[in-house]
Parts: sequence; C-alpha cells; structure tokens
Amino acid sequence: MKLKAKWLPAKKLSAAPGRDQLEDYAGRMGMSLELAEKWLAPNLED
Repeated sequence: MKLKAKWLPAKKLSAAPGRDQLEDYAGRMGMSLELAEKWLAPNLED
C-alpha cells in the first residue's frame, strides 16, 4: 500500500484584536516583528 501526502491549507492568522499572535510568534522564534511579518505575510489577514 502506497501512502500519499495530503496538504491542508494553513489557517490565516488574525490581526484582531491586535497583533498578539504575530508578536508571540516573533518572540518564540527569536526574530524581529518585521521579519516575522515578512515571513508570514501570505498567512496574515488584513
């Protein structure tokens, strides 16, 4: 039996009620807020 990978779309990160998710991620990854925002731009809601 051959298994096939199935990719699921990533859930968008919410900007409301603030940027707490983005700030938390940047802090955990040890990167600046600007860099985290650049990397995650396709997954951020406007």
